[in-house]
Amino acid sequence: MLMVKKEDNDSSHTKQKKTMASLFTPSPTTTSSSGDTIYVAAVPLKAAAGPPQLIMSMAYSLNISNLQHFMVLIKPSSPIRQEVLVFDFQPRNPESIEAAISLLSGNLIPGSDSQTMISNV
Repeated sequence: MLMVKKEDNDSSHTKQKKTMASLFTPSPTTTSSSGDTIYVAAVPLKAAAGPPQLIMSMAYSLNISNLQHFMVLIKPSSPIRQEVLVFDFQPRNPESIEAAISLLSGNLIPGSDSQTMISNV
């Protein structure tokens, strides 16, 4: 999610790092009424080895569903606060076959929401 600048003499390696990082640093989705910048980040889902991974691979290859993990990031507009708030959902049992099947069928998955603060961004 964070853009990391790497200083070295290998320009191809640096270019590759910047390209990869740009995939995970989207432009702001919206700005709240208080001026806070809101981002929505999406990364591909990963599954445990075995049946869950097989189901996810089949779904990706058949383009059945856009399987991504979404997170919401809020960067406060205040120059005093330098933290970014990250809101995330974690399934109760993310590696179970039941969770994978529920996800593919569009059903709800039990889990919990988390809130994390990232400093110095």
